[in-house]
Amino acid sequence: DPDAHPPTADLPQYDVLMKMTGEEGLGHKRVMAALTLTDLDNSIGSLVATMNTTGMLENSVIIVNSDNGGDPCGEHLVGDNHPLRGSKMTYFQGGLKVPGFIYSPNKAYIPHQARGTTYDGLMHHVDWVRTIYEGVVGRSLDDDGYDTSTLDSLNHWQAITADPDDPQFADSDVRDNIIFAL
Repeated sequence: DPDAHPPTADLPQYDVLMKMTGEEGLGHKRVMAALTLTDLDNSIGSLVATMNTTGMLENSVIIVNSDNGGDPCGEHLVGDNHPLRGSKMTYFQGGLKVPGFIYSPNKAYIPHQARGTTYDGLMHHVDWVRTIYEGVVGRSLDDDGYDTSTLDSLNHWQAITADPDDPQFADSDVRDNIIFAL
């Protein structure tokens, strides 16, 4: 779907903000991006509230992350990765370093010492496969019969949830390189 990413005008705050910023220009595009993020935040909040009400939250891990840096492409896309260099489809941090978070109220999943910390390890999106299946679920893809001979995925869960003061995990890099194209 070519319109999968652009924000829509059916968000409740749209009319009020459009009167403040006008229909065209950078202000309008920034407002639309802000409205989309507000809607996403409200949706995640609703999901968490429902999971909490139904008792599912205690045994869940919620992972939210982006797929790439912003795309400052002409007048249509107004992404800004400042202060990072580069953008979407570049090999610089502006295209590769993205925000995300992991949440669980269950200390068995995220221990006390790991809460509120930052993980700076080099991680590719394919690494979520092993990280979730082996790290969170606690099962081995290989032992469960999956053919992983061509799977370039690494489990980062222990490094993500480690005590940042533990010398065993200080500056530990699960992955030391990513090859994008050969």
